[in-house]
Amino acid sequence: MVRLPDNGAETQQAHYRIALGNGTVKDRYINQLHKANTWVSLGVYNFSGTPSVSLSNETVDGTADDDVAWDAVAFQPLPGKPKNIVASLGDSFSSGEGSGSVGGPGIGYSWESDTEHGKARWNACRRSVNAWPRELTPPNTSNALGTASDAWSTDAELSFVACSGAQTWNVQGDGILGSWSNRAAIARSEGKFHEIAPRSTPVLSTRTPPWSP
Repeated sequence: MVRLPDNGAETQQAHYRIALGNGTVKDRYINQLHKANTWVSLGVYNFSGTPSVSLSNETVDGTADDDVAWDAVAFQPLPGKPKNIVASLGDSFSSGEGSGSVGGPGIGYSWESDTEHGKARWNACRRSVNAWPRELTPPNTSNALGTASDAWSTDAELSFVACSGAQTWNVQGDGILGSWSNRAAIARSEGKFHEIAPRSTPVLSTRTPPWSP
């Protein structure tokens, strides 16, 4: 997990590289714009040596407008593979559009997913604390997945990257939109806005089991 400060963390495409200790390196992109001192998960990995994490100060939009925050890194040992590893992709049905209001984490839509309306940094993925991926209770647990994930349960890992308005190409794209460099086309960024496509981040892997709501 990585620690994000409440200021100086602005990029929506922070590129972390997780070295597993056996020569394998995994890539993960994080939207840092949480506006809070908070820990954010980089995912669950099977380490076989001494792990390490690095962060690039180069982002794929290439505008050099937003700060990249460097802060603490922590590793949480687990007793085994978590019972519930869930990646939430898709459109407003998954993001929780309409189930929360602007106000920040714990109130409505998370800050990083509802900001800078109509501007170059616009993000309207609008991920709600009340979205179904957070509210579902898997059959082998007693707590909602969002609650368990927020508490860093060793049995739960939720990668919540759904985005209101997303279409299939938003999920499967290569992560770069023409509107990122053409400010006049920002309105056409709806469905992915200024975040990396879920396939490119990546939140899905062979360790992610299938799940249906």
